[in-house]
Amino acid sequence: MEVEPLLSVKVLQQSTWPFGQEDTGFMLPANMQAQLEDFKVYYNENHPKRALMWLHSLGTASLVVAFKQNTKTIDLGLFHARVMLLFMDEDHLTYEEIQGQVGLKHKDLKLVLLALACGKKKILRKTPKGPDVNSGNSFQFNYDFKDDKVKLRIASISEKITEEESIKTQDMVDESRKYTVQAAIVRIMKGSKELHNKDLVNRVVDAVRMHFHPDIPSIKKEIDWCIDNEYLARVEDRKDVFMYVA
Repeated sequence: MEVEPLLSVKVLQQSTWPFGQEDTGFMLPANMQAQLEDFKVYYNENHPKRALMWLHSLGTASLVVAFKQNTKTIDLGLFHARVMLLFMDEDHLTYEEIQGQVGLKHKDLKLVLLALACGKKKILRKTPKGPDVNSGNSFQFNYDFKDDKVKLRIASISEKITEEESIKTQDMVDESRKYTVQAAIVRIMKGSKELHNKDLVNRVVDAVRMHFHPDIPSIKKEIDWCIDNEYLARVEDRKDVFMYVA
């Protein structure tokens, strides 16, 4: 039985949501993918100069699931929901069959199946039993699952982030914010023609505060960059006053 999903999209700038392009291999069901394509067409028509980048690993879903005890609403990650939906038509699936339909790489699929079959809330049953997930395991939907709550949340199991990955992510954030500050400086000066340093700094803070809160030294550093690249120039005999260079 196919159920039409209800799509909700959150669109954020990369300076606010600092994550790069994913390489998980994840494949959505055809009906979900069709909704994303429809949204992409709508978004491109309204914002032709922007590019959408889907971050499925950060997606969430709510499923209404019927167990023997009762029907429950389960909130879980999009990867987890994708796996659960496979059991609408199949009682048993092997690890390889799940991976073939979901497309996730082993390290990502393993974390998903650990949460569904080896966590506190075992929505799936794993054969053989044990605390780990490996190729060759088989899974079946746990119709006998019981819980006092009608609405549940399946927590994701996160892979340990290395210090190198953390530094790389922070570098991406800093780089994106640097470009945002530079663009704000040029845009403000183009409209004002001349501004005192203090006024320019305050206007830049106001311009980007919806995305992040820049520190004053970083703004001054980007003002110097704009001067070096001949977007701005210092006004002679007027201390701390800048003019826009057309």
